[in-house]
Amino acid sequence: MFIPQKNREAFFSNILEYKAANATLERRGVPSTAEGLDAYNAMKTTRDQAEARVNGLLEDVLAGAKVYQSGGNEINQNSLEAMVREAVHLSLDRMYKYFDLADNEKWGKVFERAKNGSTDALSLFGYQGEVPDHPVCKEILSFIGSGKKGADIRSQFLDSPYGWPQDAIDGALLVLLASGIIRAEDIRARVVKVTEIERKAIGITHFKVETIVLTTQQKIALRKLMAQLQVNANQSNLGESSGKFLMELERLAEQAGGEAPKPERPNTRFIDDLRSSGGNDQLYAIYVQTVSIEQSIKAWKDLAEKINKAWPKWTLLKQLAYHAVSIDQDRVFIGQVEMIEQHRQLLAEPDLIEPLTKGLNQMLRDALNELQSAWDAAWNAGEALLEKDDNWNKLEADQKHELRLKRQLLAKNKPVFEVEDSAAIIKTLDSIGLQGLKDRIAAMPGRYNDMLVEAAKLMEPKAQVVDIKKMTLRSSEEVDGWLAETGAMLKKALEKGPVVIR
Repeated sequence: MFIPQKNREAFFSNILEYKAANATLERRGVPSTAEGLDAYNAMKTTRDQAEARVNGLLEDVLAGAKVYQSGGNEINQNSLEAMVREAVHLSLDRMYKYFDLADNEKWGKVFERAKNGSTDALSLFGYQGEVPDHPVCKEILSFIGSGKKGADIRSQFLDSPYGWPQDAIDGALLVLLASGIIRAEDIRARVVKVTEIERKAIGITHFKVETIVLTTQQKIALRKLMAQLQVNANQSNLGESSGKFLMELERLAEQAGGEAPKPERPNTRFIDDLRSSGGNDQLYAIYVQTVSIEQSIKAWKDLAEKINKAWPKWTLLKQLAYHAVSIDQDRVFIGQVEMIEQHRQLLAEPDLIEPLTKGLNQMLRDALNELQSAWDAAWNAGEALLEKDDNWNKLEADQKHELRLKRQLLAKNKPVFEVEDSAAIIKTLDSIGLQGLKDRIAAMPGRYNDMLVEAAKLMEPKAQVVDIKKMTLRSSEEVDGWLAETGAMLKKALEKGPVVIR
């Protein structure tokens, strides 16, 4: 602003007169006498007149003032105030020529909506075009280039020639991030999702432009692919969903194979390769392999379904084989079970498991039937001995029960032989194995004999137990010798009291 030098001496003298009169009034104060009041009022008039002359001179000078913008452009308006305002507005327009691009009070709401993952946050102020084409987003995208920190981005666009509010800068960044056009990394270079980023961390966050921008059709194809593994992706969380999709894909591969006799797990090297990239690069890599991935999903689902169906049958066969080891001496069945496991033939065609299961069922059923017959024979023989024994018949019911309980020969201790199907056979053998049954059957005659001895002792407390010598006799002479020897032994024992033969 140029103010002309005019009436300088008059300015100087009138200002001096004003200041002198004013100083006198302030120093003397308001007098109380009539003469003093007259002098006070005269000095006040002098001051006021000097002030009026100064204001008049100022108006005359300012009326001739001129306002120029940098560069020499003169501003012409009706008043000095109007000229200054016009010059300021023109200077602001020149310093912040891109300010109008972001001049909207709704950027704060755009930020909040984009932070929730919305890709259409710009619609809050009526924009319906592509995100990268919005003027604010376009400028920021251009500046980010190969990568910029949030603090640098803010500094660039808060300053001239932009002067944008921080809400506009942060809001545009999050819209670009939600749309997959840029990606964000924390100070450890880990990818940050748009829903995870906090405003206070934007300054230290590193933003990079994605080298690949997916088309709408590519995004739709990716969403359909991910849906095959129940990954519900949408346009706003497509990048976040890729990690979950690869995890589900690997999990499916694990279900399509495994430990023998399952088939070997499929090769998942390509999944590891896909994990090595991130953002749109990763999504595009998945898109490129859509056909092969769909084929893998179909094949792996089929294998997983077959394995799930066959595995219970294999588990049943293994249980039957475990119980049959002791009776399959020639390894007719056990050897075939081992071959299935060694060669991973769980899903072999024709089915190898069903015939083996039937064969082992029959073998174990026959063995259990034989053991049941042997058990019944031993039980009946022992019961017959008890019925013929005078001492046993003289016992009270509770004494008999006690003796049976001691040797587990009560009716409730009889094993239950269930052989209707595989489950029944396994249940029977799990309760007591084949060898256990054989041992119990072999022990039954001795247990019944022990009960007879105990019964005799109860009836004849002084009775003594004499063990008869057991041997193989091949001639009548040997029989006579054995009888003589045994008779002599028994007679000698009778000298001491009643004898119980065992």
